[in-house]
Amino acid sequence: MLQLPPGRAEALATAADTVAALKPPTTFAAHFIQGNAFYAAGEFEKALAAYNHALALRPDDPLTLTNRGTALGRLERYEEALADLNRSLELRPRDPVTLYNRGVALHHLERYEEALADCNRAVELRPDHPDTLNSRGAALAHLERYEEALADLNRSLELRPDDPDTLTNRGVALAGLKRYGDALPDYNRSVELKPDHSDALYNRACLLSLTERWTESLVDLRAAVAIDPDNRRLAREDEDFEGLRNDPEWGPKFWEIVGREDKP
Repeated sequence: MLQLPPGRAEALATAADTVAALKPPTTFAAHFIQGNAFYAAGEFEKALAAYNHALALRPDDPLTLTNRGTALGRLERYEEALADLNRSLELRPRDPVTLYNRGVALHHLERYEEALADCNRAVELRPDHPDTLNSRGAALAHLERYEEALADLNRSLELRPDDPDTLTNRGVALAGLKRYGDALPDYNRSVELKPDHSDALYNRACLLSLTERWTESLVDLRAAVAIDPDNRRLAREDEDFEGLRNDPEWGPKFWEIVGREDKP
């Protein structure tokens, strides 16, 4: 998850009240505050529009570039997010928030080595920031450096014990180490905290498939696909489902959920 840099909350009593109270903004500061209020309220398209207005007045403001990059990231426009975050880092190379957010965008673009490099720099600047530790752990897990990932994810969970994303990522690292009995409680807790967490459901389906608990695996896979249809494509090629999809009894049920190809 992308993170809005600090400094905005002090200016806002609540996001909704602030947005409602604002007159049509005309100054850089007013556009910037409005963008922050919309972002805090989860109105990312409106936040983007406000940051666009602010940057039209002050094109090289590094904090606004970072904030617009985070909004673009929340809208899954990662290449555009990178452009803003890169420019912000040209202006403020040692900003840990911008480094963290660029690492997240790179991770979503599957550029894991680059994401790891940004997370390393961000952790040097903020050693005990749970989001940054979680992001570095996730990058390490994707690079199959599971023991290192586990160290970061354990530390992140010490700081913030009930974060569903970090629990899911630790489950992935534990499963990568074939510690399935340890991974399952993390997935369970993640789904308990956030029942529509598609990554937790998908990865728990993988683990249940690997341990031949195929009825339960199919239940989770069906739920993960309902939340995020992209999981169909992933599951078709995922080695964790090899036994399930090739089983003469259970395979047809697997293919019923994922389909043989994506519908146009």
